[in-house]
Amino acid sequence: MIGWSGIQLILLYFFVPETFLPIILRREAKDKRIATGNGQWYAPSDRSKRKISDVFPAAIWVPVKMMLVERMALAMNLWTALVLGIIYLFFNAIPFTFRIIYGLYVHLLNLWLKLIESVATSSRPVSPSSQWDWG
Repeated sequence: MIGWSGIQLILLYFFVPETFLPIILRREAKDKRIATGNGQWYAPSDRSKRKISDVFPAAIWVPVKMMLVERMALAMNLWTALVLGIIYLFFNAIPFTFRIIYGLYVHLLNLWLKLIESVATSSRPVSPSSQWDWG
């Protein structure tokens, strides 16, 4: 899993262009300073005095405030927590069931998990829910 994340990070770094405006402006200002030799080219973020200690409390408080004010955001967060909790419990129950009840060892248990994964993946294209017209 970590290896795949590393590959994705490398691919993103080399093949996806930067779209965050302050970073783009900072790069353009640096390029103009180098090209013209004029040291007066600066991006707004270069002259900003903000520190991480100024930004961090707001980054924590804004999502909490959104959940307190917006009922739908709270409902979606609770629903996501419930669904993910069920999924995690399911994947914790599979090893327990196969190890305790059927007496399978860890290497055989991984084969069962791969079998369940492959069946779930291969049945997706023919499941009725994938053929509904949502649009």
